[in-house]
Amino acid sequence: METSGDTSQGGKAPRSSLSTREKIIFGIVFALIIVALAEVVCRFVETMRRAQIADYVAQWETQWKGDFWVLKGEEANADGCRDREHSVEAEPETWRIACLGDSVTMGWGVPGEATYPSILERELARSGSPAEVFNVSMVGWSTRQEAVAYERILRKYQVDDVILGVCLNDIPEMQNNIVPSDVTHPVARLAKWSALVRVAVGAETREIRNVEELFKKEGTAHVERGWELVAEEIRRLRQMLAKDGVRLLVVAFPFRFQVEPAAPDPSPQQRLAAFCREEGIPFIDMLETLRPLGGAAFVDHDHLSIRGNQAVVRALLASSHLQPPDRP
Repeated sequence: METSGDTSQGGKAPRSSLSTREKIIFGIVFALIIVALAEVVCRFVETMRRAQIADYVAQWETQWKGDFWVLKGEEANADGCRDREHSVEAEPETWRIACLGDSVTMGWGVPGEATYPSILERELARSGSPAEVFNVSMVGWSTRQEAVAYERILRKYQVDDVILGVCLNDIPEMQNNIVPSDVTHPVARLAKWSALVRVAVGAETREIRNVEELFKKEGTAHVERGWELVAEEIRRLRQMLAKDGVRLLVVAFPFRFQVEPAAPDPSPQQRLAAFCREEGIPFIDMLETLRPLGGAAFVDHDHLSIRGNQAVVRALLASSHLQPPDRP
């Protein structure tokens, strides 16, 4: 009795319906589908994780589609800043001071005339010092954008002094938005576009989710790297200023929880102060200035109220670090 498919009696084994070339193509297509699905899943997970990052930590690509942006609209001057217009040439004997910073310097939550750069200009005029104060700042800027802003916006004005406002969220912003140096260049390029690659290289483990981690996770690799990136940008800015004969003053602004009861030790400010001492950069910590005002110094988690801005100006005017230049 013959059995269907029996090859012992000279029957032939069935051939595959796919050629070797077709099998390779099928394998490639299948692999691409798996990679695409993995990318979709990783993007979804990344979106959920990014939603856990504090809203005061800027995400450059997501929010501004790049690493430098300026203000647009009615409040912006020709340079894209929340400031009045300035002529390129200074009036004779005028002391030019530029305030570089983020939304704290920009004056989020207060009128334009109540920002500390505006108050500083008025107070200097009242004291008889012919001064012109620039407010070059923007929501979400960190030390990276502030150094770029000096190059692109401020340099042409030939200012005498630059006051660099450093806020605690600068550290997580620098860390989270810049691919760490231990990722090779080709991978870094892929990581910019692929969530799957970012997961593979552990990019999310390098993110700082909020300012509190600067206190609670001090010494960890991702926090240390954030500080290193900030230090690099301050050094770069200082080099440009030194080349132009411009003086630099670094000012540290605290978060509101630092002036409230049971506040943690101000280790980030202490670290920044130590860095500035080592680098020979004048430094003012506004924590002690704002502490007596408590929560009244702020309008939210870190933006200054009118009283807070006024206190900052008093501290600047009382400091030996901010003095009119010696004119020849």
